[in-house]
Amino acid sequence: MNSLVFENRNDEIDYDRLGGLCFIGRYERRLPVSIVRMMENAYDWEHLPHVHESSFKGINLVEDGKWGWRAVAILPDSRSQHLELLVDRAQSYWATTVLSGDAKGFEIHTQAKQVTANEIDVVINFYLPKAFSKVLLGLNISKWFLPFKLYKKVAEKLGINNVSASDSPETSILNALHYQYSVLYDEDETLMSGRQEAIDRQKKNNNLESPTRLSIGQVGTVLKQLPKVVQFGKHRYVVNQWKGEWVIYAADCPHMLGPIEESDIDSQGRVTCPWHGYQFDILSGKSCSDGGADLKGAPTLSIVGDHLVAHTD
Repeated sequence: MNSLVFENRNDEIDYDRLGGLCFIGRYERRLPVSIVRMMENAYDWEHLPHVHESSFKGINLVEDGKWGWRAVAILPDSRSQHLELLVDRAQSYWATTVLSGDAKGFEIHTQAKQVTANEIDVVINFYLPKAFSKVLLGLNISKWFLPFKLYKKVAEKLGINNVSASDSPETSILNALHYQYSVLYDEDETLMSGRQEAIDRQKKNNNLESPTRLSIGQVGTVLKQLPKVVQFGKHRYVVNQWKGEWVIYAADCPHMLGPIEESDIDSQGRVTCPWHGYQFDILSGKSCSDGGADLKGAPTLSIVGDHLVAHTD
């Protein structure tokens, strides 16, 4: 990992630079989330390879802070990019720059604006280095006298894929970006909405009494419902079977309340948070990830008559 790429980088967004960049276009969207969730998501570098699997294979953090983060992202084809994300929290604005690899020099500037308490608008502007204007000009000219197959090969060598016979290079680039960002924000919306629901649920559940016993249901019925999420006092748990034995473990990841209940149990008896990849042993609840917290302690399962019962006594 060559972190020299990040040396002497400014930790603040230089808005004056925008006039010297090549503006490609923008993507706009309304999201049913709060500005708090959106800014949390911007800082959240860890979710990229887990929530956006089609765009990222892995990520290695180099440094982060209130200013944003810098990391080496691994793409699906195993090539890498050095990414920098700078945040202007006061303006709900952040700028992402590709410093190496595919799309080097590409910048994505995002402005989020509150519409209602639980709705925001995001405007994402796409920029390339000013020198790319000459590339686009040359492609626009060559489009008129080169056979399309040759024009397409020239465009691909310049890093522009999926060009169309009917659209300009700028439009082809923008169409590809619109598609990519619609997918990314579909995935982010699911994460952010799920995160808010988990926070609201946790606040509500904090008022619940803590029982010592809970009948989960008749064994035969529960078997047909696995994995089954149950509320036991203030906390949710997953009831499941592994290697023919009954198991129970926390349904919420201790990191950011990710939905552990969505994870299958692997061959080692582990579950994985789908948001950030934290892994846990289902029998002990212990974290299997460096620096990760353990799952909330679970009650015991017993069969009483023909019923499955969770209990702490």
